Amino acid sequence: MRYWNTYEELDFDTHSTFYLQVAWCDDSNLDFWGQDYLYISGDLFDSLDGMRVLRQSGALPDFDFYDNTVVYKEDWERMKQILTDMGGEYEIFVSEIAQWVGVNGFDNHKSFVIIGV
Repeated sequence: MRYWNTYEELDFDTHSTFYLQVAWCDDSNLDFWGQDYLYISGDLFDSLDGMRVLRQSGALPDFDFYDNTVVYKEDWERMKQILTDMGGEYEIFVSEIAQWVGVNGFDNHKSFVIIGV
């Protein structure tokens, strides 16, 4: 199962749902629907019980589904470790973000943001 999509992979015709977006954020001016962002449908995120898992597991305790959540390197490392340790679908979920982080990297950015709905 694949959880995250690039902009080019989004199918707006078949998905009437909203998307969470993940983007690097080195300034306060965030664009929506960026070409180099990651996207997950709200329905798929809900099917993982994403909000509860991120908050209650301690992976990302300040996660806000309805607002922007900034993720610094130390937050990312904690989130990655906790979700990897949970295994299964959560390990896949975080490994897909890890591939994106690996390409764009904290070497070039101080944080990324999960843009809420």
